[in-house]
Amino acid sequence: MASNAQVLRLPRTVILADTEVTEGVDPGLSASTNAIQITEGTLTPAGEIRDRKPHSASMSPKAPVQGTLMWDISLTVEAKTNGSANSGLVGDVPEFDVLMTAAGLQRVLNMGTSIEYWPESDPTNQKTVTIYVYYDGVKHVLRACRFNVEFNVEAGNFGAFVFTGHGLYSSPVDEAIPATPNILATDPPVLAGACVELGSPEGSAFNPIIQNFTLNMNNAIAPRLDPCATYAIKGFVLGDRDPQGTYNPEATRIADYDFWDDFENKTQRRLEVQTGYTAGQIIEVYVPKSVIRELPYGERETWRTFEITYTAVGTDDDECVFRFR
Repeated sequence: MASNAQVLRLPRTVILADTEVTEGVDPGLSASTNAIQITEGTLTPAGEIRDRKPHSASMSPKAPVQGTLMWDISLTVEAKTNGSANSGLVGDVPEFDVLMTAAGLQRVLNMGTSIEYWPESDPTNQKTVTIYVYYDGVKHVLRACRFNVEFNVEAGNFGAFVFTGHGLYSSPVDEAIPATPNILATDPPVLAGACVELGSPEGSAFNPIIQNFTLNMNNAIAPRLDPCATYAIKGFVLGDRDPQGTYNPEATRIADYDFWDDFENKTQRRLEVQTGYTAGQIIEVYVPKSVIRELPYGERETWRTFEITYTAVGTDDDECVFRFR
């Protein structure tokens, strides 16, 4: 009896991704131009298994059949730039740019200043991507991928973008892992040397002392069922979003800052978090109008905190922006 010739080693993982010109059509990916470095990732086949339970004299179970089938995927990347994001040029977009635009975000280039990603509601401007996932000699191809994205960061650490989504299923095949993927060599900036700002939409701000911060776009993504399609899934729809996040400032006396008044009156407050302070390497998350949803007490070491949950609100795709500058 034969056994497997080798194992699939965890560190030998390569991700390639690019925007699809036509949704669901593989544009063809290259390790020299489409590589994205991840720190964590999962890939799981998902769908519906149809169990069969016909009546008979025997209670022995019958073999199920496969119904719908798709890939669930999660990719975590370091929040970093190529070192020249302040150029505002398309050649200086972050390495994971195609994942941002596949997460319902629209890229805006501000020449000589910054590269920004704003929410996008127009489905004609929302992108899909093809992804190749290489696990040490096994290649997985995912087409028509759409994502949710969450940003998280802790004081004294670099941030991360976590992309979770779905892609059309195809069978894995044996294929050599790309030997020399072109990966950016820049280091990610940390949350240090730049205060968090909480204030009125325009004007002075309070600097809460936080340990961590998150912003989750909470994109609602669902498969489009179609009997004409392989495994009965034609693609995926990003149908809604509900941007929310958390931060945990040290609890203060009312005289220092009245979080309770903001909570009770659902006051809209500008919220800004920035990693890095060197031009070209700065990443800023800007929420023009944040509203506190929950205000429970927490603790850090031997003092109290507020474990705040907030909503990012807006009127015309302006509730938040991810800015690289």
